[in-house]
Amino acid sequence: MGLPPQAAEKITQVTLQMPQATPVTLPPPPDPVNDATVKHLEEELRRSKQELRTLAEAQQAFSRRETRLRTYLEGVPCGVFVLDERGAPLFQNERLTRLLGRPFEKDQSVEEWLAHACPTEDHREQVTLVWRESVWRRQLTRTLSLATADGLLKELEFHPAALPGGGLLVSIQDVTEHTRHEEQLRSMEAKLRTLLMGSPVAVVMTDKAGVIFEVNQHAETLLGQAKAELRRYPLDAWLDPDSATARRDALRQLGKSGRQAEALGVRVKRADGTFSNAILHLATVSDAHGEMHCTVHFLQVAVAAPAAVAKPDVSAPVSTETQPSGLVTTRQTTEWLLTTDANGRVRTWTDHARQIFAIEESAAVGRPLHQFFRPSDATGFFSDLARQAADPQQFIKHPFFGGNGSRGEVWMSARMLDDGGFEVMTQVTASVPTTSPLASPSSPLLTAAVPQAFQVVSSSSLRWPVVDLEREKLLLTETHHRIKNHLQIISSLLNMQINGVSDQDARNALRSSQNRVRAIAALHQHLYQIALGKGDTFSDFTRDLVSHLRQCYEVAPEQISVRLEIQEGPVLPEWLMPLALTLNESLSNCFEHAYPHGRQGQITATLSYTEESGELAVRDDGVGLPSDFHPGEGSGLGLKILAVFADQMRGQLFVQGSPDQGAEVRLRFPLVVSDA
Repeated sequence: MGLPPQAAEKITQVTLQMPQATPVTLPPPPDPVNDATVKHLEEELRRSKQELRTLAEAQQAFSRRETRLRTYLEGVPCGVFVLDERGAPLFQNERLTRLLGRPFEKDQSVEEWLAHACPTEDHREQVTLVWRESVWRRQLTRTLSLATADGLLKELEFHPAALPGGGLLVSIQDVTEHTRHEEQLRSMEAKLRTLLMGSPVAVVMTDKAGVIFEVNQHAETLLGQAKAELRRYPLDAWLDPDSATARRDALRQLGKSGRQAEALGVRVKRADGTFSNAILHLATVSDAHGEMHCTVHFLQVAVAAPAAVAKPDVSAPVSTETQPSGLVTTRQTTEWLLTTDANGRVRTWTDHARQIFAIEESAAVGRPLHQFFRPSDATGFFSDLARQAADPQQFIKHPFFGGNGSRGEVWMSARMLDDGGFEVMTQVTASVPTTSPLASPSSPLLTAAVPQAFQVVSSSSLRWPVVDLEREKLLLTETHHRIKNHLQIISSLLNMQINGVSDQDARNALRSSQNRVRAIAALHQHLYQIALGKGDTFSDFTRDLVSHLRQCYEVAPEQISVRLEIQEGPVLPEWLMPLALTLNESLSNCFEHAYPHGRQGQITATLSYTEESGELAVRDDGVGLPSDFHPGEGSGLGLKILAVFADQMRGQLFVQGSPDQGAEVRLRFPLVVSDA
C-alpha cells in the first residue's frame, strides 16, 4: 500500500493482539401457549375487576346510607344511642349530650353512664335494675329519674327498639314537664274531690249550660235524689221559677263585673214537692281563655230567727239583712283601718285595726301589708288591691292572720293615695233598734243553719288550738317543698333555653337568671328543712350555694378559694330571701368577672350581727373596679337587684373597689324596724 515498513509492522502487531470473538448461545424458542388457557385467564381477570368495581360501588352506597342514617338520627328531636349485641355503645347523637350534660365516654357502658346521673346509691341500684331487666332484656318503655350535670332531676323516657343484628336502638325523650303536670293534675283533682266531699254544706257543680255534673252527699240529702238522678237535670229544675231567674241574673252580673262570687236567697224544691229557703253562694270557675268553665253552688239551709216571725211571702225576694220587729236590725258603717306607703308597708295603724288584727301599732308599722294576709302571691295581692281601689265602694272579704296566732276575716275596701300608697277601710255592722226608721219590720231574717265553727266570730276570740300547730307545720313544709319543685322546673326550662341559644351574651344572661332561680329554690329547700326540725343553718345554705356556683361557672377551689364566716343571728324570716340573693349576686359577679383568664385569688363572705344591726360583706382580691365606676350609674341587673334588696330591708348598700385591688360589696341592715 505504499506505507513505510515500520508502520506496516506495527499494524501487523496490533492485528495479531485482538481477542477472538466469543460465540453467543441463543435460548431455545418457548413452547407454544394454548389459546383456551389465555382466554380463561382473561375471563378471570375481567371477573375480578367487575367484583372490585361492585365492591367499591357497594362501599360507596353503604357510606352514603350510613351518612343519611346518621343525619336522620342527629335530626330527631330526642336523644338516641345505638348498642351492639353485647351492649357496647356504637353511636350517640348530639341531643343525648344535651339531655344530661354528659356523653358516653370511651369504653363506657350504659350502666356506668347512668350511674353518674344517680345522686344516691339506692337510686343507682334502682335505675340499673330497671335498665338491665326492663329496657335491655325485655325492650320495654320505662321512665327514669336522672340528674343532669348541674344537679337538676329530669324524667327521661327510654324507648328501646331491637335491631336485626342483635343490637338495640334507644331513644330518650324528656318528659319532665309532662310527668310533673300529670302529677300536679292528679294531686289537684284529689284535693278538689276531698274538698267537695268533705264540705259541710251542700255543693252542686254545673257546666256552662247549667246542667248538674257533680254533687256531694249533702246535696243529695238536701234535694232528696241520688247523684245519678241529679245529673239528668239542670239546677234550675230544683229551684222555684223566681229563684232560677235570680240565679241566672246573678251569673250574668258576675260575668259583667269580673267578680267570681255572689250570694242570694233562693227556694229549693225537695223530693216531696215542698220548698225550703236556702242561701245560695255562687262561684264561677274560668278556663284558660278567661271564659266561664263551670259554676260551683254552695247551698245552706236557711231557718227563721228564733223569735215569732210572720210567714214570709213566697213571691217576695228573700232578705238576709234585717230582723223582725221588736228585736234589733243592723246597718253597715265604714271605719278607717290603715294606710300604706308606695312600697306596700304599713304607715299608719288605727285603734280599730289593732282590735281586729290583735296587733299593736308599734309591731304593725313598717311591715308589708301582705304579711297580715299571707297570700300565695304577694304581687298579685297588691294588684288585686289596686283594681279594688278603682271602686272604693266595693268591699271584699279577706282572711287574715292576727297576733297570738289568731285568724279571722275582714271586709275591706281600698283607695289609692297620691303618693302611690293605699288607704284601707272596713265595714262594721252596727245594731239599730227596731224603732229606728232604718229597720224594716216586715222583712224576716234568714240565717244559715251551719255548725258553730262556721259562724262569724270576733277575730280576737278566734284562736288556733295548740294541737293544730302540727297541721300548720305540715302545711308550711308542703308549701316550701312545692315552691322548690316549681322553681326547679323553671330552672330546667331555662337550662333548655340556654342549650338552644348560640349568642354568648344571651347565654350569660339566661345563666344568671337560672342561678337566681336556683338560689331561691335552694332557700326554700333550706326553709323546708328548718320547718322539719332538721337543724340546717344559714351557713349550711351558703356552703351549698357556693358549691352550686362553682359547678355553674366551672371554677375549681384551687383557682378561687371561698372563705365563709357566717354568724347565726336573729334575722327576720322575710329577710332571708334578700340576704340569699344578695350573696348569690355578689359571688356570681366575683366568679364571672373578678378573675379572668385563670387568675387565682380568694373571696371572703362575712355575715355578722350586733345588737341592732347586721352586715353582709363579700370581698375579693380580683381585678377590681374601674377608677370611674359609680354604683348609681351602673346598668347591670345585679346592681339593681342589690339596690332593691337594700331598700326592702331598709338598709344601706356600699360597693367599692379600685383597679387590681379587688372589690367589696357590703349590705348593712337593721334587725328591728323602727317607726320612722
